[in-house]
Amino acid sequence: MAGPALTLALTLLGPAGSTAAAGPPPPVVNGSVEPGFPTVVSLGADILDERLSLCTGNLITTRIVLTAAHCTDFIPTALLQAGGRAYVGEDIWGAEHALLLEDRVVHPEYVELDNSVGEIGEYDISVVILAEDAPLRPMWLRTEPLTEDLLGTDLLSIGFGLDEHDVSGVKRSATLTFDVLDEQFIVSNSMNNPNGANICSGDSGGPQIAEVDGRWEQWAVHSWGDTGCTQRSGSQRVDIALDWVLDQVELVHGTRDLCKANGWAGDGTCDEICESQGAIDPDCIEPVVLAADFEAEPLDKSGCSTGAPSHGRGLALVALLLPLAVRGRRCHA
Repeated sequence: MAGPALTLALTLLGPAGSTAAAGPPPPVVNGSVEPGFPTVVSLGADILDERLSLCTGNLITTRIVLTAAHCTDFIPTALLQAGGRAYVGEDIWGAEHALLLEDRVVHPEYVELDNSVGEIGEYDISVVILAEDAPLRPMWLRTEPLTEDLLGTDLLSIGFGLDEHDVSGVKRSATLTFDVLDEQFIVSNSMNNPNGANICSGDSGGPQIAEVDGRWEQWAVHSWGDTGCTQRSGSQRVDIALDWVLDQVELVHGTRDLCKANGWAGDGTCDEICESQGAIDPDCIEPVVLAADFEAEPLDKSGCSTGAPSHGRGLALVALLLPLAVRGRRCHA
């Protein structure tokens, strides 16, 4: 993949091309306005009465947004805390929530894309830590390795990036095909995508997701595309950075188990996916009936101090042994 890809002028799909606007832009070409997937958030800021969408991210726990490293590595923590926001909703202007940000952590092996030296980049992944719990149920993160037999899978890419008018801030989605499994990236060729769809600037950090067994799970993070957003894109594989991601989950939540971190185990809903991390959601365990619940006649215990066997020992056995016990028993004054 690296040779053909580098014949294009590649660009990181990050903040550089994002702009602010007074209101929502018109519909996009090659993609659709996306009313669903509330876990996909715009990472932006409220500055001087203007609201900006700079990148995209996806909630993988109630406190952690997964995004691209090139979206966060240049931002001072103080500035992130002062003006940074994670906007929840269909667009940034009518956001249902504007969640405060606390910190960000960049993958230690991150290498930035650099056309001048033929560098396509590595480990373009980071996490943004929220200052408060998001009032949303996070999306599941793929925990299995990606393999060649998955080539051809239709993936859904979601982001708040640029439209044909160079305006960002509305959540959109498009189907992209899984064409190449690179050591670092999932690569999609626009000519294989419905309507030639592609991700573009501002979609960086957004999730590339797949539906598996009736649930959506994140496979990759939007990273780069060609300059015109018309030919090819690469999204950073999550599976090769999974241990690092779970390290961040443990630092924030005290556990590497995504089910426990998100409070899914024991919340009243059976989440069978928890078994993939070696845990069993107690809500998935069917109650076991040990014996029929029969009504028993109360015993005459006047003048004696003795205990009656419990239902769990078997009422039939009690019925057989009780006469012997009564005949052999002596009461003391």
